[in-house]
Amino acid sequence: MSGGGQHQGQWVTAPDGLAAWQQPDGSLWRQAPDGSWVPLSQRPPIPGGPPRVIRSLDAIRWVLIAGLLFGAIGLLLPWVTAFIASASGLDTGDGKLYGAVLLGTVLFMFLRIQLRSTVFGVLLLLACLAMASIAIYDTAHIAATPSGPFGIRANAGSGLYIDAIAGVIASVVSILELRRPAAIS
Repeated sequence: MSGGGQHQGQWVTAPDGLAAWQQPDGSLWRQAPDGSWVPLSQRPPIPGGPPRVIRSLDAIRWVLIAGLLFGAIGLLLPWVTAFIASASGLDTGDGKLYGAVLLGTVLFMFLRIQLRSTVFGVLLLLACLAMASIAIYDTAHIAATPSGPFGIRANAGSGLYIDAIAGVIASVVSILELRRPAAIS
């Protein structure tokens, strides 16, 4: 943008919202602090600022999703077995509580990812800890229950173990999710 005599062009608002000099060929220029003219990038700005990794699902979030899926699967499997009978998590009061907490956890995970809010990260962690606590408590409670009539003993089922493991994994991963820097969360 040098030249002697006549200046052709006009002042316009650039895509970044600041004034720039537009040449007849459409190129945009700004004057640098040292007095020289520098061209502006012709790429349109990205809404909301530079691209971020925030909305992508990385390894931490995939593990969290897997933990919650395993929690849902464990809820459908036997939580208690005794001789030839069993009860799934949905057949028990604590299993229904676990299911409600699991649904809340999914909601908090979604809100944490979409809104990048620390509050929802903390709620996600607390919900994951509640999931783990319910399953671990029930496992210990069933193990401590004395034998019933005819020496039949109740045992924790595979679903309860899966839910306990899923709750612990989701808790650990939600801590990692909460510790992310704001630029990556």
